[in-house]
Amino acid sequence: MKEASYWIDTVNKTYQYPSITSNIETDILIIGAGMTGLSCAYHLTKYNKQVTVVEADTIGYGASGRSTGKLTAQHGPIYHMLIESIGLQQTKLHYQAQKQALFEIKTICKKHSIPIFNSDTMLYATTLQGKQCLQDEYQAYIDLQIPCSFIDHVSHIPNCIAALKMHGQATFHPYHFLQELSSIITKQQGVIYENSHVSQVLKQPDQTYAVTCNGYTIKANTVICATQVPIIDHGHLYVTKMQCEQEHIYAISNMMMPVCLQIDDQKYSFHTYEKTLLFVHNNHKSGIPYSSNTMPGYLDLKACTHHWSSSDYTTIDKLPFIGPIDKNNPHLLFASGYGKWGNTNGYFAGKLLCDYVMQQHSPYHSLYSPFRKLPYLSSAYLKENIQNMTNFLKGHLYFFDEELPQPLQGKKIRKNHHTYGAYREEDGTLYIVDITCPHLGCICNFNEIDKTWDCPCHGSRYSYKGDVVKGPTTSKLNTYTQSCNHIDPHIFEKR
Repeated sequence: MKEASYWIDTVNKTYQYPSITSNIETDILIIGAGMTGLSCAYHLTKYNKQVTVVEADTIGYGASGRSTGKLTAQHGPIYHMLIESIGLQQTKLHYQAQKQALFEIKTICKKHSIPIFNSDTMLYATTLQGKQCLQDEYQAYIDLQIPCSFIDHVSHIPNCIAALKMHGQATFHPYHFLQELSSIITKQQGVIYENSHVSQVLKQPDQTYAVTCNGYTIKANTVICATQVPIIDHGHLYVTKMQCEQEHIYAISNMMMPVCLQIDDQKYSFHTYEKTLLFVHNNHKSGIPYSSNTMPGYLDLKACTHHWSSSDYTTIDKLPFIGPIDKNNPHLLFASGYGKWGNTNGYFAGKLLCDYVMQQHSPYHSLYSPFRKLPYLSSAYLKENIQNMTNFLKGHLYFFDEELPQPLQGKKIRKNHHTYGAYREEDGTLYIVDITCPHLGCICNFNEIDKTWDCPCHGSRYSYKGDVVKGPTTSKLNTYTQSCNHIDPHIFEKR
């Protein structure tokens, strides 16, 4: 079994892009070449805008290339809860956004011969409490005029006692889609750079932005952060308004199941792409060690070909943040908080960010505004931030031994009154890095599956060598022979 994304492993990287090797100027700079970044570039280049996209790794290699491949507006049992919190009309607007994204992705796939498969999707329950939740969601679908059907029993889904089907959805190959989208963008005169890591974004006296990338400077009139969470914050503390969760995905060959998501505690998810079953489980807070012994017995793990993990942010009101980092500034934008539904949310976010740049009014601006009223007194918000403070304190108060790890083992060690992370490769090569997260100073935990150091507070991830895997951090982990990490959260940089 390969510890790699099925999507990335099964499609050759057709298009190669250079890295930044000099100072450049551009009208619009997009940081991040996943679904949001490439969608935004795709729409902007249709307006003949000068667009540059920079990606720290390669296009689609982050969360977008590690998704489940579902294209659906059925994002768990959320619609009846949204109706209660924001009302019927605003909830209908959110559904229409997902529906529009689904339609446009289907259109692009058809036009450019990208494989996509039409399919209904289902939420299903295995408990009476879950069934009641589905009945509440079914009523919301009726109120929102969503094409659907309620099913009392689905025989080929184990333990299912009720299901809610949403008609007219789809599945696709997300990495293939992003590869082809990048080609379309360059044909529309957009420019893409890979292996180009952004470390700083500063506003200049002339109101442009100076962005440090690979040690070079990119001068841009507008900067868009399409990086899951903004790499700059300006004191708004967006990471405190979201929870970062991680899930594990298995590809199992020659097994078929419908596209479905269990809404009970286990929260299993299934769907079939061609003849491969994608199975998702073990949803947990990113950076917290977990047990992987909850696999259902009816799956043949010997047939697993791939295993990988993915993480994403969920806002406290379950709606994405899409818009300005600073209020009323359309030249510094971001999108985040897709709740693990980044295919439709990410695509739509890219289109809405394009509307901001083009100064086109949209009814979605207020719905997804980062400055909308949020339920700060909710139990979810308080629980998340209390847990983050607890994780911070536990990491700094707990002391570890000095014994080094065995081959293929990662562990925390204590040296010179400081906590480090050590990992030994199979050939005995040892890597020791300072695991104090440079974002806000939490102590990272070792992820045995991905062999990464993951922050339990805000979701930053690092390779065992210390390189950045995903943000919000912008700084790598220093090695044992270097100085301790510098905590530089970009929280209070000048606007």
